[in-house]
Amino acid sequence: EAVGELVAMWVNTGALSKSLPLHNDILKVFVELGAIGFTLWLGIQYIVYPIYWMSRHDTETGLLYMATKGFGYAGVVLDLILILTDSFTDAQGRPLRK
Repeated sequence: EAVGELVAMWVNTGALSKSLPLHNDILKVFVELGAIGFTLWLGIQYIVYPIYWMSRHDTETGLLYMATKGFGYAGVVLDLILILTDSFTDAQGRPLRK
């Protein structure tokens, strides 16, 4: 998987002090599709599908779809916090000194 290789490269180059498991599918899509593909994917997920659900069924169905998608952002935020926290600490978790 491309994400595992990317994390291994970050560890080998020193960008990360230890390997973190990126368990988030949204970050994996960004890494594997690139910025343009990720933007198209987001547009489909957060614009096209809600319009479909609201027009084909009802507003509550579209809101339920968006609520389940919004819940996924908790994982994104967690991954970003872990990555940022790790980039400012050494292997033992102590703050880096310059």
